Amino acid sequence: EHPRSHQTGRDVDLLYFMRTARGEAFENTAMRHVGDDGYTADPTDGPRERFDVARNWQVVRALASAREAEVEVVFLYEPLIVRLLEHARAIGEPEALVALARARLRQPTDSAKHDDHMHVRITCPRGDRAVGCVDARAHDELAAPLASPPGDLGPLAAIAPLVVGR
Repeated sequence: EHPRSHQTGRDVDLLYFMRTARGEAFENTAMRHVGDDGYTADPTDGPRERFDVARNWQVVRALASAREAEVEVVFLYEPLIVRLLEHARAIGEPEALVALARARLRQPTDSAKHDDHMHVRITCPRGDRAVGCVDARAHDELAAPLASPPGDLGPLAAIAPLVVGR
């Protein structure tokens, strides 16, 4: 059974893209705890695997800039957030996009640290607000207000189909 937050239809969990310790991509079918170093935390589970920063950034990039369904927050482990944002800057992403992603990325303070998956929450659709849907930021659950997507995100249009539910 999903936690209560998944019952409204605005939340989804996404498994991280992972790579083998040798750098090979593979189909991730389980939540794997990732440590501060970007590798799976428990070597007793078999060979250590690596958080795929580049592919996970593509997901975060698409979610943060989605205009079809505004993402309120993406919960994940803070050391992984830092890795994602460092990668974005290293590949020359616009600072406005990096700031937009930072505004949406959070490690939760009242639940698991999300070192094994991303938890994505979209804002209340306009029509649902009229019938009682309330965004978390209305209750100060989130530290930062949502930023607006920068006007021209260029090649992000090609990534739009990656947005959850599309």
